Amino acid sequence: MITKNIVLTGFMGCGKTTVGKVLAQKLVKKFIDVDVKIERSAGMSIKDIFANFGEEHFRKLESDEIEKISSQNNCVVATGGGVVLNAKNICALRKNGIIVYLKCGMEKIEQNLSDDLSRPLLQSGFDAAYRLYAEREALYENCDIIIDAGGGVDEIVEKILIEVENVS
Repeated sequence: MITKNIVLTGFMGCGKTTVGKVLAQKLVKKFIDVDVKIERSAGMSIKDIFANFGEEHFRKLESDEIEKISSQNNCVVATGGGVVLNAKNICALRKNGIIVYLKCGMEKIEQNLSDDLSRPLLQSGFDAAYRLYAEREALYENCDIIIDAGGGVDEIVEKILIEVENVS
Protein backbone atom coordinates (compact mmCIF):
# COMPACT_ATOMS: atom_id res chain seq x y z
CA MET A 1 0.00 0.00 0.00
CA ILE A 2 1.40 3.35 -1.06
CA THR A 3 1.02 5.96 1.69
CA LYS A 4 2.99 8.69 -0.08
CA ASN A 5 1.02 11.25 -2.01
CA ILE A 6 0.82 10.85 -5.76
CA VAL A 7 1.30 14.30 -7.25
CA LEU A 8 0.20 14.89 -10.83
CA THR A 9 1.96 17.62 -12.79
CA GLY A 10 1.81 18.64 -16.41
CA PHE A 11 0.55 21.38 -18.68
CA MET A 12 -2.99 22.69 -18.42
CA GLY A 13 -5.43 20.40 -20.15
CA CYS A 14 -3.32 17.24 -19.89
CA GLY A 15 -5.89 15.57 -17.63
CA LYS A 16 -4.49 16.02 -14.12
CA THR A 17 -7.89 16.55 -12.49
CA THR A 18 -9.76 13.93 -14.50
CA VAL A 19 -7.05 11.30 -14.05
CA GLY A 20 -6.50 12.30 -10.42
CA LYS A 21 -10.12 11.73 -9.45
CA VAL A 22 -10.16 8.24 -11.00
CA LEU A 23 -6.76 7.37 -9.52
CA ALA A 24 -7.80 8.53 -6.04
CA GLN A 25 -10.99 6.50 -6.21
CA LYS A 26 -9.11 3.41 -7.33
CA LEU A 27 -6.51 3.77 -4.55
CA VAL A 28 -9.06 4.89 -1.94
CA LYS A 29 -7.09 8.08 -1.35
CA LYS A 30 -8.26 11.62 -0.78
CA PHE A 31 -8.26 13.72 -3.97
CA ILE A 32 -6.93 17.28 -3.78
CA ASP A 33 -7.15 19.74 -6.65
CA VAL A 34 -4.74 22.57 -5.84
CA ASP A 35 -6.61 25.06 -8.04
CA VAL A 36 -9.89 24.33 -6.22
CA LYS A 37 -8.14 24.80 -2.86
CA ILE A 38 -6.79 28.17 -4.03
CA GLU A 39 -10.24 29.28 -5.22
CA ARG A 40 -11.83 28.31 -1.89
CA SER A 41 -9.13 30.04 0.15
CA ALA A 42 -9.28 33.19 -1.96
CA GLY A 43 -13.07 33.19 -2.27
CA MET A 44 -12.84 33.79 -6.02
CA SER A 45 -12.03 32.04 -9.26
CA ILE A 46 -8.50 31.74 -10.58
CA LYS A 47 -9.55 33.89 -13.52
CA ASP A 48 -10.60 36.63 -11.07
CA ILE A 49 -7.41 36.26 -9.02
CA PHE A 50 -5.36 36.79 -12.19
CA ALA A 51 -7.56 39.71 -13.32
CA ASN A 52 -7.62 41.50 -9.96
CA PHE A 53 -4.21 40.69 -8.49
CA GLY A 54 -2.03 39.25 -11.25
CA GLU A 55 -0.10 36.06 -11.75
CA GLU A 56 2.50 36.81 -9.07
CA HIS A 57 -0.20 36.94 -6.37
CA PHE A 58 -1.74 33.73 -7.71
CA ARG A 59 1.65 31.97 -7.55
CA LYS A 60 2.01 33.06 -3.90
CA LEU A 61 -1.40 31.59 -3.07
CA GLU A 62 -0.42 28.44 -4.94
CA SER A 63 2.80 28.06 -2.94
CA ASP A 64 0.89 28.57 0.32
CA GLU A 65 -1.53 25.77 -0.60
CA ILE A 66 1.31 23.48 -1.71
CA GLU A 67 3.01 23.95 1.67
CA LYS A 68 -0.19 22.87 3.46
CA ILE A 69 -0.81 19.93 1.14
CA SER A 70 2.76 18.65 1.40
CA SER A 71 2.24 17.83 5.08
CA GLN A 72 -0.66 15.47 4.30
CA ASN A 73 -0.44 11.74 3.59
CA ASN A 74 -2.27 9.30 1.37
CA CYS A 75 -3.57 11.80 -1.19
CA VAL A 76 -3.71 12.15 -4.95
CA VAL A 77 -2.88 15.76 -5.78
CA ALA A 78 -3.67 17.49 -9.07
CA THR A 79 -1.47 20.57 -9.34
CA GLY A 80 -1.90 23.59 -11.55
CA GLY A 81 0.14 23.67 -14.74
CA GLY A 82 2.48 26.36 -13.40
CA VAL A 83 3.32 24.73 -10.07
CA VAL A 84 6.72 23.73 -11.52
CA LEU A 85 7.73 27.37 -11.97
CA ASN A 86 8.71 27.54 -8.30
CA ALA A 87 11.31 24.92 -7.35
CA LYS A 88 10.21 25.23 -3.69
CA ASN A 89 6.80 23.85 -4.67
CA ILE A 90 8.33 20.72 -6.14
CA CYS A 91 10.67 20.29 -3.15
CA ALA A 92 7.69 20.57 -0.78
CA LEU A 93 5.58 18.11 -2.77
CA ARG A 94 8.48 15.66 -3.12
CA LYS A 95 8.97 15.48 0.68
CA ASN A 96 5.97 13.22 0.97
CA GLY A 97 5.03 12.53 -2.60
CA ILE A 98 5.83 10.82 -5.85
CA ILE A 99 5.81 13.39 -8.66
CA VAL A 100 4.13 12.12 -11.84
CA TYR A 101 4.36 14.15 -15.06
CA LEU A 102 1.40 13.57 -17.37
CA LYS A 103 3.11 14.22 -20.68
CA CYS A 104 0.70 15.13 -23.40
CA GLY A 105 1.17 16.55 -26.88
CA MET A 106 -0.12 20.06 -27.56
CA GLU A 107 -2.59 18.75 -30.12
CA LYS A 108 -4.39 16.73 -27.41
CA ILE A 109 -4.14 19.63 -24.95
CA GLU A 110 -5.68 21.97 -27.51
CA GLN A 111 -8.46 19.45 -28.11
CA ASN A 112 -9.05 19.06 -24.34
CA LEU A 113 -9.18 22.83 -23.80
CA SER A 114 -11.20 23.80 -26.87
CA ASP A 115 -14.33 24.15 -24.71
CA ASP A 116 -12.54 26.02 -21.89
CA LEU A 117 -10.84 29.10 -23.28
CA SER A 118 -11.58 31.04 -20.07
CA ARG A 119 -8.26 30.01 -18.53
CA PRO A 120 -6.15 33.10 -17.82
CA LEU A 121 -3.06 31.84 -19.65
CA LEU A 122 -5.12 31.09 -22.77
CA GLN A 123 -6.33 34.65 -23.18
CA SER A 124 -3.65 35.23 -25.80
CA GLY A 125 -4.66 32.10 -27.68
CA PHE A 126 -3.00 28.77 -28.30
CA ASP A 127 0.18 30.24 -29.81
CA ALA A 128 1.04 31.58 -26.35
CA ALA A 129 0.15 28.20 -24.85
CA TYR A 130 2.57 26.45 -27.21
CA ARG A 131 5.34 28.81 -26.08
CA LEU A 132 4.50 28.25 -22.39
CA TYR A 133 4.54 24.50 -22.90
CA ALA A 134 7.99 24.66 -24.53
CA GLU A 135 9.30 26.87 -21.69
CA ARG A 136 7.99 24.53 -18.98
CA GLU A 137 8.69 21.12 -20.47
CA ALA A 138 12.12 20.69 -18.83
CA LEU A 139 10.60 21.69 -15.48
CA TYR A 140 7.88 19.06 -15.82
CA GLU A 141 10.53 16.44 -16.51
CA ASN A 142 12.02 17.06 -13.04
CA CYS A 143 9.76 14.32 -11.72
CA ASP A 144 9.85 10.74 -10.50
CA ILE A 145 7.68 9.24 -13.25
CA ILE A 146 6.78 10.36 -16.77
CA ILE A 147 3.49 8.98 -18.10
CA ASP A 148 2.31 9.29 -21.69
CA ALA A 149 -1.08 10.94 -21.20
CA GLY A 150 -2.18 10.60 -24.80
CA GLY A 151 -4.58 7.72 -24.17
CA GLY A 152 -7.83 7.29 -22.30
CA VAL A 153 -8.24 7.96 -18.59
CA ASP A 154 -8.35 4.30 -17.53
CA GLU A 155 -5.23 3.53 -19.57
CA ILE A 156 -3.36 6.47 -18.00
CA VAL A 157 -4.44 5.43 -14.48
CA GLU A 158 -3.21 1.86 -15.09
CA LYS A 159 0.17 3.18 -16.29
CA ILE A 160 0.48 5.31 -13.16
CA LEU A 161 -0.40 2.39 -10.88
CA ILE A 162 2.28 0.20 -12.47
CA GLU A 163 4.96 2.88 -12.35
CA VAL A 164 4.18 4.02 -8.80
CA GLU A 165 4.57 0.44 -7.56
CA ASN A 166 8.03 0.34 -9.18
CA VAL A 167 9.10 3.63 -7.53
CA SER A 168 7.75 3.10 -4.00
